[in-house]
Amino acid sequence: MQRLINEIVERAKANRQRIVLPEGTEERTLKAANQILTDGVADLILLGNPAEIEACAKEWGLGNIGKATIIDPANHPKMEEYAQLLCELRKKKGMTIEEARKLVLDPLYLGCLMIKNGSKTISNVPVQRNYRTNIFGSILTGAVDLGITIDPDFETPDHNYEELLLAAQNGGSVTLTEDITLTEEAPVIIDNGITLTVDLNGNTITRADGDNGQSGVWAFRVNNGTLILNDATGTGTIDGGEGLEHSMLWANGANAKIIINSGNYTVGGNPTGNNYNVCVYASNGGQVEIYGGTFENKEPQTGNANLYPALNVSNGSPGTITVYGGTFKNYDPATGDDANGDTFVATGYSSVKVSDDPTPNGTYQVVRGTGAATSTDLANAIESGAELITLASDVTIDNSSVLSSTNHNSAIDLNGNTLTINGSETLYVSEGGNLTFSNGSIVADEITDPTFTLFVANANSSVTFDGVQLTTNGTGIGPANTASDISITIRNSELHCVAYAVATNATKPVGENVKITLENSKFYGNSTVFFNIPCEATINNCEIYGNTHGMVLRGGKATVSNSTITLEYTDDDYEEISKYFDNSNWGTGNMLNIAALTVGNKGDGYQYPSELHLINTKVISTGTYASYFPALYSWANQGEDLGVTITYDDQTTFTGDITYGSANITVNGEPATDTEP
Repeated sequence: MQRLINEIVERAKANRQRIVLPEGTEERTLKAANQILTDGVADLILLGNPAEIEACAKEWGLGNIGKATIIDPANHPKMEEYAQLLCELRKKKGMTIEEARKLVLDPLYLGCLMIKNGSKTISNVPVQRNYRTNIFGSILTGAVDLGITIDPDFETPDHNYEELLLAAQNGGSVTLTEDITLTEEAPVIIDNGITLTVDLNGNTITRADGDNGQSGVWAFRVNNGTLILNDATGTGTIDGGEGLEHSMLWANGANAKIIINSGNYTVGGNPTGNNYNVCVYASNGGQVEIYGGTFENKEPQTGNANLYPALNVSNGSPGTITVYGGTFKNYDPATGDDANGDTFVATGYSSVKVSDDPTPNGTYQVVRGTGAATSTDLANAIESGAELITLASDVTIDNSSVLSSTNHNSAIDLNGNTLTINGSETLYVSEGGNLTFSNGSIVADEITDPTFTLFVANANSSVTFDGVQLTTNGTGIGPANTASDISITIRNSELHCVAYAVATNATKPVGENVKITLENSKFYGNSTVFFNIPCEATINNCEIYGNTHGMVLRGGKATVSNSTITLEYTDDDYEEISKYFDNSNWGTGNMLNIAALTVGNKGDGYQYPSELHLINTKVISTGTYASYFPALYSWANQGEDLGVTITYDDQTTFTGDITYGSANITVNGEPATDTEP
């Protein structure tokens, strides 16, 4: 390798070229430029602010940067000439001279245009934000006056087979734009501490079939360095091919590391003899970390029809494979190596069977915590006291009591899946328990009573939804009757409920210290956010939509900020219902004046004070019948310390009337008038 580099350097000296480096303040670019200037390989032009380049060179101790020509793109005397050239080159794509003038301020565009307009041009050199491509491409090109056109579409990399091999030698990031076949003559080997990141980008890398005897055949082998594999689309594949001793990804050595984040990885069998092929192999202390992707060995190992090893380590000189995620067909990574045993699954994670296909072993998925792919898995995990449970697939349970436990202290990561709850039984979070749902959907559409509450928190318990979409024919969540010291938190979620989404609706008062926090979420229902019994509610950056009430605060304290509360009444009894409580007290449940936001109480029951603070919030009565229902309606209990207190700032707006129906209402520190338009 060193001999080849020396030959390249001597050849470059003999045919001295001028190289334009667009990223003149980038550390790697400057250090490479300093070496080129020290060796006298080429004449350099650095693009960038001269003062910044000189400061960087001084900071990094680069004493020969002064030998380069430094050009400031912002003050180049030929900017108009280059703009005209770029406009001419791109006129077929509709570029205007105004656009060209802006683009030539970019050093990458300017660099290419300088080369295009110079006495020597460069053939087939992709000018990208990668100093190795710029420098080595220019040095290796000895041709002069080739007269090629440089098409400055620089932002989209276009890497072919040769560029992948070059990146493996020199490091960097590669995004594939086409399928590639790796041949036996030129496998991808990473050495010398290089880090290579490959985004398959929906393309396929295929290892050509062929045998190398016991020396092995691989697609990528890391001896000393790091390989990172990504796939932006989810359809990219590396196919290890068929034949003897195929190890598609091989980490070989104590300083070798492979990190797999996504993609599909397959290997075939050996039609001509013994089959010991694997997708991923680690030896001599090599390390592999798997965070995602799908892995499949398509043929069983010789002598064991049930063994399809996707992962394997050397028997005599093993490496380590640690799995944090991913899907494995016909292979359970928890079984570990076929000879050394143990498990490849990381501590704190589990492997769970998600399908019986393909035969004979089915498909496994690695998830955080305790995995659950069935209702039995889920019930057992909760009963065992598992702190983190992750669904590996959609799960349907007969009723919510399956989730009940004598001591809830579980976080259930839905993991993008749907938990369907059949039947009409409430999930009671036990006293002292803590239950969290995140990252998926919950559906309960067999409930016949819309006031039936799906999730109820008992005393000294907490319930959290984070990133959850809940859909139910009943009511979403609320505290148990008379229970104290409860926390309900809903963030980054969306609740679609027939009656109430969040409610303290109860026949008896709840206890003390009931706190409800709603953040960055959307709520839909009839009387959607319904505090019939006192609590302390904090609502921020939420959208609340109701067709009878957006929000009701019959008692307790609520602070609403940066939110929208909307009523759209659609029933054709609008005229009758709008006058229903003119001469009568409010009833139980949501039998009270209809408005986007209803505050206080009218009647002998529910003798609680109500305190509401609105900050930068929109309260809206909308729809065909909006004129019949106010944006805000308030009626207060008349006892001492039982009234209504409302504050709102200048950023809070009301679309619709504001109606104060009684005395004992204070608004922004002053007694309320009867009605505000």
